[in-house]
Amino acid sequence: MRKIILSLFIILFFQTPSYAFCIFFCDPDVEGCVYSQDTGEKIDCIGGITYNERKDPGSLSRAENYCLSYLREQAYDAGHSNYSIEGCYDMNASPYN
Repeated sequence: MRKIILSLFIILFFQTPSYAFCIFFCDPDVEGCVYSQDTGEKIDCIGGITYNERKDPGSLSRAENYCLSYLREQAYDAGHSNYSIEGCYDMNASPYN
C-alpha cells in the first residue's frame, strides 16, 4: 500500500506543473487584471501577491487591497477613467463559499 501511495505521489509531482509541489509547500496568492471599459484592451495585470492567514492574520485583506490599489494606479497612469478590475481575490477559494 505504501508503494502505491508513494508511486501516485511521484507521478503527480512530476507530471503536473508546480501544482503538486505547491499543494504542500506554497502560500496562496492573489492576482488580477485591469481592462479599459471603452476599448476592452488589457491595461495591466499583477500576480504573485502571496498571503498566509495562518501565519499572518489579515494578510489576505492586505494582499487584496494592494492588488486593487496597484491596478487602479496603473489605470490612472494609462489615462483611463473608465476601467474594470477582474480578480484581486483568493484564486484558490471555492466560488461556492
